[in-house]
Amino acid sequence: MIANTLDPAAFAFYASKLAEGLEKEGRAAQAIDFSLRVEACISDDDEAAFEVMQRRVASRVMSQYPHWDYLKELGIDLPPEFVEAAEQRKPAGPVAKLMPRAVVESMVLAGNAERCAAQLARGLDPRITTVTIRPHAVNGETVAAVLTRFAEDVFPRALALRQAGQAHGGQAAQP
Repeated sequence: MIANTLDPAAFAFYASKLAEGLEKEGRAAQAIDFSLRVEACISDDDEAAFEVMQRRVASRVMSQYPHWDYLKELGIDLPPEFVEAAEQRKPAGPVAKLMPRAVVESMVLAGNAERCAAQLARGLDPRITTVTIRPHAVNGETVAAVLTRFAEDVFPRALALRQAGQAHGGQAAQP
C-alpha cells in the first residue's frame, strides 16, 4: 500500500524502492499488487475542502520534521517560512496556509468532485489494483457524504479521465 501520493513521479519512486526490495529477496515485481491509500476531502465548497486538507498535510509534514529526506527525493520544496516554523516546533494550524497547493494536491484529494477526479486520474498508475480512501469532511458536512461523492462522482470520473488519457499517449487529462 502506497499512501499519501498522487504524483506519478512519487509513485514511480516508491514502486522502484519496492522492486529493489523484492529483487533482493528473489521475488518478482509481479508478485505484489499495488494499493493506493489517499486522504480525501470532497465538497462542493472547493476552498473549504482544500483548507481541510491543507491543514492535514501541513500537520503530517511538520510532525515528520526533521526527517524530510523523502521530500527532496520527490522534488518537493517547502517555503522557507514553513521550514522555519517546523524548526521552531510551532503548531501546524497557524502555518498551514504556507503549504503550497501543488504540494497538497500531490499528496491528497482536496476540493470539488471534478478537481478531485482530475487529481486521482493523474495518480492512478496502471499497476494500482485497489484504492482506499481516508475521508475528511468540511464543517457542516459528513464523512458519509465524502464517501458517497468519491464512489459516485470522483472514482468513475477519474477512471474515465485515465482511460481517455491512455488513449492519447498515456497521460491523464489535466483539470
